[in-house]
Amino acid sequence: MKRSGKIILALALIVVLIAAGLIVVPIIVNRNNDDNFALENPDLVTKVFISNKSNVNTLLERRGAKWYVNGDRPAFEEAINNMLVITKRLTVRGPVSEGLYNTVVTQLANNSNKVEFYANGYKIDFLGIKLFPTEKKVLSFYVGSSTMDNMGTYMIKENASRPYIVYIPGYKGFLAPYYTSSANIWYSHVIFSQRIPQISTITYVNHEEPEESYRIKNIDSRRFDLSAYPDTSKHFAYDTVLFMDLISSFSDIRYEGALDADKYESFNVDSILRTTPSHEITLVDYEGVASYVKTYRIPLTQEQIDNVPIDQEIPPYNLDNLYAWIKIPIMKDENGAPVYNENFVLCQYFSFENILRKLSYLKAEDN
Repeated sequence: MKRSGKIILALALIVVLIAAGLIVVPIIVNRNNDDNFALENPDLVTKVFISNKSNVNTLLERRGAKWYVNGDRPAFEEAINNMLVITKRLTVRGPVSEGLYNTVVTQLANNSNKVEFYANGYKIDFLGIKLFPTEKKVLSFYVGSSTMDNMGTYMIKENASRPYIVYIPGYKGFLAPYYTSSANIWYSHVIFSQRIPQISTITYVNHEEPEESYRIKNIDSRRFDLSAYPDTSKHFAYDTVLFMDLISSFSDIRYEGALDADKYESFNVDSILRTTPSHEITLVDYEGVASYVKTYRIPLTQEQIDNVPIDQEIPPYNLDNLYAWIKIPIMKDENGAPVYNENFVLCQYFSFENILRKLSYLKAEDN
């Protein structure tokens, strides 16, 4: 055989060995790692795809330093980062017992969320040889229900035959909420993020005390006009310190969580929205785009009432939280028109307190 023929044969043999390694080695590795659910390099993850058995799917994508939901919707990045950290810490407590095996496998087959993690890698990555950069799946598993003691969660890796009980050391609770397929949970929680130069007007309507309503007009980011509302012909001098504290608060107002009505047995969003809100806030930015918020008081539960000390007056409503209906611009369409997110959410009163200030609070003492 000629020398060139031997070289070609040797190269062909190398290619065959590499191909065989690419096929056989992953199979062996996967078989040996059916009990390893931990994500090795969360910082390298580029996509997370979560789906359930009802074909509810959510795609989380990292673009540069930002995460997005199902395309161009800004994501709640704290939730994604928490999920990645949790996944890195996943630890197996042990395999599912023989007595529960069939029950758990059936449950995972019929009622579980599939979670797939993707990261940048190479089509060929074998024995130090890295060729053809690509985005590839690095981890995939199904998340089921919690154990009876709520200290673990039933999970199984994709293409594996045995489910395991998985937990986080030092964490009490089950893991399914970290892997929800509901896109509503993954959306950004930001309501207002406008700095003072970006604000054109703010209209505050207090339905509980109508005389406390007002409108603020930004003249040049140093001077502002404070007037009554709806009668904007009445103008007032304002306390500069208190006024600037309110205006600057609009740079970072967030809600605590989105409320999915079908998860609350006695929770009827439509009936709440038919009632008169406690407050309405409309912020128009320098481009003329408006953001809207309506707040609703939350009645006390009987348990909360029973827990009020005898020597204290029972508050008229929940002083820690309030509901809110929001309509906020999240991006622009191909024509440059704002695209809005409308949602019913739960808010912490502490976060909203500054932007719910009354007219009497803002006015200078000599008014």
